Amino acid sequence: MVLLAPLLALAPGTAHAQAPDAVGWWNAAHHSAVPATPPPPPDVAAGDLLLQGGDPGRLADAGIAPMPSDYGALRFTVPDSATIGALTLQLDGGAQAADVRAYATTASWRPVENGAIEDAPPPDLSRYAVATLSSDGTTLTFPDIGKLATDSGLLSVVLIPGATDRLVVLHPTATALTVTEPQGTQVVPPVPPVVPPVTPVLPVVAPAPAMPAVPPLAPAAPQVAPTSAVPAPQLPAQPVAAAAVGRRIVGDDRRTRVVVGLEALLVAVFFGLLGHGPLAALARLTGQSVTVEADRGVGRFRAPREGTAPRL
Repeated sequence: MVLLAPLLALAPGTAHAQAPDAVGWWNAAHHSAVPATPPPPPDVAAGDLLLQGGDPGRLADAGIAPMPSDYGALRFTVPDSATIGALTLQLDGGAQAADVRAYATTASWRPVENGAIEDAPPPDLSRYAVATLSSDGTTLTFPDIGKLATDSGLLSVVLIPGATDRLVVLHPTATALTVTEPQGTQVVPPVPPVVPPVTPVLPVVAPAPAMPAVPPLAPAAPQVAPTSAVPAPQLPAQPVAAAAVGRRIVGDDRRTRVVVGLEALLVAVFFGLLGHGPLAALARLTGQSVTVEADRGVGRFRAPREGTAPRL
């Protein structure tokens, strides 16, 4: 995915300066066949490079590699995909550099100071870069030195002065060559992808045991709105006599009155036969005795009664 890949093409590279891996210069007065080694000039210190003598025969149609009196060489190793910037060299005072060129080497070489001229690496005259001297004469710059590098990242050049040039290059330091590292060495963190939210998986829980059925609750009694109290019937203040009640009953029922009258008549007749009727009672009130001649009693006890009847 594009979002997961590092953004190499969009992020700028990192530029830094780089010192040479190897430095050397060769003296035209020094030959390998001569045992004695001539000393370097007094203004050339250890680690410096001397470029002088010039090459009056530097012509493309010469067919040979013109060799100056003294010249130097530099070798750098840079990453394969790195971009090489300018090569800037610091110079000793009083330098003359009208036509200094850098050529790609055609053979390997070993670092040396004041070496024999026969051991100097030959230049490739078809490939070179021209230097520019600063206005104050303190720096020498090759702005397009990178075109002399090989595909493997090796930059090996010889520095050859013009016919009237003489200059002492101070010991090259880590500020000599500007190199921009490839993007692969500085990885921009990728943009994290958009991840949809994950639904958590809940554990499977066994169902709870069934609870016993609960009988439904009896419906609540309906709420009856309270009503006004019904007054109790008023009872008569005085109790009703039993006779009055009887009279009320007799008056209400004609048949009852007839039956009661017949019963009263029968009672009067019965008591009169016994000497206790209304006539007997009247005789007693007047002080007369009442003789009952009729027999009284039942069965063998039946006998005539004499004298005044007993009072009940």
